[in-house]
Amino acid sequence: NVLNLLQNDSTIRSIMGFNDKNVFDKKHTSVNGGVPDINAYVDKTKVDQSAIIEIKKEGGDRLWKAIVQGCAYCEGTESPRLIIVAQDKELSQQMWSKIRPLERWARLKIKDFSVDYFQYQYLVMMAKSSKD
Repeated sequence: NVLNLLQNDSTIRSIMGFNDKNVFDKKHTSVNGGVPDINAYVDKTKVDQSAIIEIKKEGGDRLWKAIVQGCAYCEGTESPRLIIVAQDKELSQQMWSKIRPLERWARLKIKDFSVDYFQYQYLVMMAKSSKD
């Protein structure tokens, strides 16, 4: 479970670009027609979001949904970062070629907006190796 890894493993937080001050939850807040999988906050006040994390158990063309949902949730929460976690080793070049213009467009409203991708199996493997 990605939420559990983020809450309990400083190695995973570091890999994903977070620190020990960040707080994570699955608060079911509806935004732009949906609910983010995981909300990442700057600190325990839970006022400013640092990221929206969308998790997909599949890969390939099904990841377009994660991209669109995540961008909508980031716009609604003014989160500067979308993180997609899924099964594929990496996002396809075709997806990145569509994400980059979306990032530039989103920066008109949300300064420093970015999209990152992590493979679920890689995060689990890193969590296991950090405990060894």
